[in-house]
Amino acid sequence: MNELIEVLKTADPTFFMWFIPSFFAFWFFPTILALFFNRKALKYIAIVNIPAGMSFLLWGALILFAVTGNLQEKYIPKRWRREAVAE
Repeated sequence: MNELIEVLKTADPTFFMWFIPSFFAFWFFPTILALFFNRKALKYIAIVNIPAGMSFLLWGALILFAVTGNLQEKYIPKRWRREAVAE
């Protein structure tokens, strides 16, 4: 851990100019995907994405939900969906 701290202390400022935005883009990758594929759940994915970045398993599940969450209208019959129960 001390070696990592020493590397960060001696790092060039240009390193941080590309590392910090890249880090946040990677951390919020499920939210970026939801922006294009699953806008209905974007707010929930963004909220859950903050702690999910610490768990690779949960982060991967969020990616799947961000990409496939919209597909239920296409592939699941209406009578099996949750909305049908409320009617």
